[in-house]
Amino acid sequence: MTRTKEVSKNVRWVKRLHVFMMLIWPVFVVAMAGFSSLLQRIYQKPYAPYHPVSMLLMFGWLAYVFIVMAAIRNYNLQVIATQACDFDAYLECIEYLEKFQFQAARRRQRINRTDAYLLVGNFDAAYQNLMEMRPQYMSCGSRTKMMYDYFWCRFYGELEDKENFRICIDVFCGNWLQNPKVKGRLRTQADRFMQELAFREMMFSGKDDRIKADMTNLYTGGLLASRYEFVRYCYYMGRLEYNRNNLQIAKHWFAQTVSFGLQEYMSSRAEDFLAMLDNMQVPYAAAPPAYNQYYCNQRNPHIAFRMISIVVGLILTITVVIYS
Repeated sequence: MTRTKEVSKNVRWVKRLHVFMMLIWPVFVVAMAGFSSLLQRIYQKPYAPYHPVSMLLMFGWLAYVFIVMAAIRNYNLQVIATQACDFDAYLECIEYLEKFQFQAARRRQRINRTDAYLLVGNFDAAYQNLMEMRPQYMSCGSRTKMMYDYFWCRFYGELEDKENFRICIDVFCGNWLQNPKVKGRLRTQADRFMQELAFREMMFSGKDDRIKADMTNLYTGGLLASRYEFVRYCYYMGRLEYNRNNLQIAKHWFAQTVSFGLQEYMSSRAEDFLAMLDNMQVPYAAAPPAYNQYYCNQRNPHIAFRMISIVVGLILTITVVIYS
């Protein structure tokens, strides 16, 4: 896949922000602490190098800037994967994010490689990555452990191995949904993962009417927030109609999936289904199916507001450091 200028720019943003956050920002934090001490030496007669209010505000501002940089980096990474759908660039960025990290953070990024492998349908690499992470499982943090369990479910789900998929689902539920110690944001993320896995379980169980209702609600509710989500919607609608033996309508959906020209697993599977229907001499339906017009309600990261808040916070911090 030829890399566009926009994707190249996003890749550069991800890498530069990561280097700045991991290597330059810690030095800047130390320099700011020294600068605060210097300002208080100059403007305060009684020397109080670390006034509690000014130091709290300063380090709060530094932490906020770090969070904003992480959000912008992750947004650019998301754009590469879900808008540009350049999964080679996505994998390159994921591998780069393993650099300049502590061991725990490196393990977390390493497990995320599985996502890129599954997106392109490289199941051998995905399996190898999960198996290599297996001895390190007990050393991982809770979020990384959850991702590990989730990716095993996704791995067998993509392979449509129903037996192993359900075994992994039981493990995931036991570790993260039925465990009273899992609370807060971790529990919210576990619930979100379970919603996706439950959709795959419904497909395996043949609950076609429920799936169609859920997919239609996604479309009509304007909840498809990226190009990739719309392609996934088209592919699963095609699979649904194929399972219901509506082959002419299914052919429309598969053709629309392929028309985006993505080099990833669902598009490859859609090409296989399309070729099979062509060999069966199945014509297209006389009228295209409903709810098939492309749209993308892309989420706004509010970057401009965050930049303004950083500048305002800096001015406020310097003022308090001087006069506190």
